[in-house]
Amino acid sequence: QPTLLYPEMCTLDCGSVNFGGDEIFINTENDIIYFSENIYERKIFPELECFGKSHIDQVMRLVKKGYLHRPLHFSFVLGVSGGQTGEERDFLFLKDSIPTDATYSVAGIGRYEFPLAELSIKHGGHVRVGLEDNIFIAKGVLAEGNKALVEKVVELAKTYNREIATPQEARKILRMKEFSS
Repeated sequence: QPTLLYPEMCTLDCGSVNFGGDEIFINTENDIIYFSENIYERKIFPELECFGKSHIDQVMRLVKKGYLHRPLHFSFVLGVSGGQTGEERDFLFLKDSIPTDATYSVAGIGRYEFPLAELSIKHGGHVRVGLEDNIFIAKGVLAEGNKALVEKVVELAKTYNREIATPQEARKILRMKEFSS
């Protein structure tokens, strides 16, 4: 019989969002509850992906109902057509809307990737970066791969004297050990 291996962490999308045109990303409350039960059953740490403030509100309702558990790690995905924009005010609003004991990262879509990465770094948060969200290293210049995007964020972090976490340090920052105990 094969051994089942599970990731340490996975994304849990915390609401529905229009992706523009006729594309709708549907994730109902019942979907979130179903997925969260399966995630926790497998002892996987959820990254709570939020495309706007209503998704944060949904998370907090599900925490009160006992479906989601602390520690909480939010991932703000900003700049999606039909979702919350990636302006500084939007980032600050979301950052200030989560519990003070929660951690967060930001994923800026397209042109928002690097300005939001810098804001998150500046405010003590974390960054998700990669070709899934943005294919350009600079305006009109295609990135040669994920490595170039990551290196650009590392340079941003250095300008704010932020250290790059090792995988073990990241687990500690996110309090993943608290989660699995």
